[in-house]
Amino acid sequence: MKEKVKSIRERKFPHIFAILFLMMVIALIATWIVPSGTYERAALEDGMSQVVVTDSFRYTDKDYLNPFFLLKAVTQGLTGASLVAFTILIIGACWQVINATGAIAVGINSIAKKLKGKEMLIFPILMFVFALIAAIIGGAELMLVYLPAVMPLMLALGFDSMTATGMVVVSALSAFSVSVTNPFTVGIGDEITGLPLYSGAWFRIILQVVFYAAGVLYVLHYSKKVRKDPKSSLVYKESAAQTDWRRACRHSGGHGVRNHLTGLVYGRDQRPVHHCGPHCSRHRQA
Repeated sequence: MKEKVKSIRERKFPHIFAILFLMMVIALIATWIVPSGTYERAALEDGMSQVVVTDSFRYTDKDYLNPFFLLKAVTQGLTGASLVAFTILIIGACWQVINATGAIAVGINSIAKKLKGKEMLIFPILMFVFALIAAIIGGAELMLVYLPAVMPLMLALGFDSMTATGMVVVSALSAFSVSVTNPFTVGIGDEITGLPLYSGAWFRIILQVVFYAAGVLYVLHYSKKVRKDPKSSLVYKESAAQTDWRRACRHSGGHGVRNHLTGLVYGRDQRPVHHCGPHCSRHRQA
């Protein structure tokens, strides 16, 4: 009986591809059920903008999608979002190349030492940067490219991978939802509705401050809990299988020239330092 209960508790979450496929099926079925319709639009005096005509909605003939549409939906989606998809892939590959040089490990160790005793300051600082970018230029999904840099830093400071993800995602998406000057949402939306460009910005700025403060407090609350009790992490088992940056003990002196060159290319001189943790032979000798 105990083994049966244990197997139920340890049931794995569905794979992300299974979830995406299920969403595609639901969307396909919705095209068969939800009535199709359209609104009439009228051009404004400037001849560039259009507005929806009041009470102009009318039903149209339904165009039923064939189930075989699912086979080409993925390729069509990737084609439509090719800029975002390839940007994430290319930047991810670049980060992997930089990581292979050892420069990231050296830089992370240096930052972790400088922030010793002040670890909580990094949350409002980095989250402000991510929120500012998402609020002004949008592209919240592009914030994911910063995860490869934030992840090892959070692990080195004693947090988990969910803390790093929350720092990036919470700040970026909350700012994106009330974006101030995002040209892809606010700009186009104002143009379609015929409103002055970026009207109501002052109200969205107030919401930005509120959302930013709430996001920082939320991530700080979770990060403190995880640092105090690592087992309270939402990804405790997964984090245990990851590289333990706090116990990394390797000498990077042999990569000094390579780290210097990498730092020059990416705007920082990565000086070789010794990664020393509690299980390091040098640490025990000291």
